[in-house]
Amino acid sequence: MDAAELIGITPDRPDVEGGGAPHLYYYALAPSERLSVAVEDYKFSTDVPMPHRILRTYAIPFDTVASPPAFVSMAASDFPSQPTAVVTGYGWFRGYYVACIAIQPLFSQPGNSGLQFATILSLRIQKSAAHRNYSAQTVRKPDVQFEAILRNLILNYDTAVPYRTIIQNDSSAAWFNSANTYLKLAIPTDANYRLQKTQIDSLLPAMGHADPRTFQLFNRGKEIPIFVAGQNDGSFDPGDYLEFPGLRNYTNIHRIVTYQGEYNEYLNRYTDTSYYWLTYGSQNGIRCDSTTGAAIPSDTLRTYAAFLHLEKSTIVSSSQVDLTTQQDY
Repeated sequence: MDAAELIGITPDRPDVEGGGAPHLYYYALAPSERLSVAVEDYKFSTDVPMPHRILRTYAIPFDTVASPPAFVSMAASDFPSQPTAVVTGYGWFRGYYVACIAIQPLFSQPGNSGLQFATILSLRIQKSAAHRNYSAQTVRKPDVQFEAILRNLILNYDTAVPYRTIIQNDSSAAWFNSANTYLKLAIPTDANYRLQKTQIDSLLPAMGHADPRTFQLFNRGKEIPIFVAGQNDGSFDPGDYLEFPGLRNYTNIHRIVTYQGEYNEYLNRYTDTSYYWLTYGSQNGIRCDSTTGAAIPSDTLRTYAAFLHLEKSTIVSSSQVDLTTQQDY
């Protein structure tokens, strides 16, 4: 075990209409580490009103499925005899691997019908020594709008920089030509897509009169090969079309298992629809290879191997009070 660390906490005063629930904090650490926590010392004020109702389910561990929170009636005798702190679970939060710590600043002393509230607490936090094998990671660009919240929630915010996740390689805007016009194509399903000249004329008339050899398709900053029927004469005529294979918004890293980064999800966590960008006029685009002649199969396909992915979300974060706010996590 490493040397213990002492951290000072100043909890918010409880709300008598629905207070009493322990306060949740995060502590950033390496994925291989575990944490022990205890209240070392505290100062308290007296004459704290007994909350009318208590949120009994106060913390949901990251690795378990918990019941929805429920407010119940409790007596002073149901509270501990001194402030407490406990680790309720571990998980990823805004790029950090964290331990979730529930701190109960309310307590009841023997012979007293009311509650005491610890206005200042000193926590003793001790980690395993495993972090010595954990290499520092590159800090991704901070979310300016969220950093103040992180500072309040993560107890060791100022020293947690080495634990932030590695930034993903950004394709940047090098592929984008501000002088060009682009057609945005939403791809909700894996399939081969065909755009007829009549469709392009209705969406982007100027493109229908351009040299089809200059048609270019981009996805995630990379040009995608396409097939353009009738392009060799340099004119996009009636009956001509373009085809391309389109894929949903996969992460492309879901088969990589790592304990030093966020969970590699199968599909993007926000949308499974990917977007392709079609443009024209700058230069000749990349084309799919094609052959001519009649296809003569040498065999009949009777069976094939397919990959089926099934995934169900069973973890709920209760760090925020409403679903709208939780979407930012």
